[in-house]
Amino acid sequence: MNDVAAQLAQLHDAGLYRRTRLVSGPQGPRVLVDVSAAWCITCKVNERFALERPEVSRRLSDLDVTVLRGDWTKQDPKITAYLHSLGTAGVPLYVYYPSN
Repeated sequence: MNDVAAQLAQLHDAGLYRRTRLVSGPQGPRVLVDVSAAWCITCKVNERFALERPEVSRRLSDLDVTVLRGDWTKQDPKITAYLHSLGTAGVPLYVYYPSN
C-alpha cells in the first residue's frame, strides 16, 4: 500500500469518511481533509473567508477534489490519533492528498 493509500485508510479508520463517497479520477481520488472544531476561532475564520467561498467550492469541484471534514469538537480519540500521525496536536488541520 502506498503512503497516500495508507493515510486514506487511516482516515477511514478514524471515521472521517467512507470509501464509497470518494470521487475517483483516472489516477485515483484527490482529497482535501479539513479537521476543525466548533470552539476553534481560527477554524471558523478559515471556513468563512476561504473554504466556504463559492469560488473555492467551484474550483475544488472542477478539479474533482473531495473535501472530507473531521469534527474534533469533542476531541474524538481516532481523530486525535490522525492528528498525531501527522505531527500535530490540534486544529485547524488541512491536508491535501493528490491523485496517485
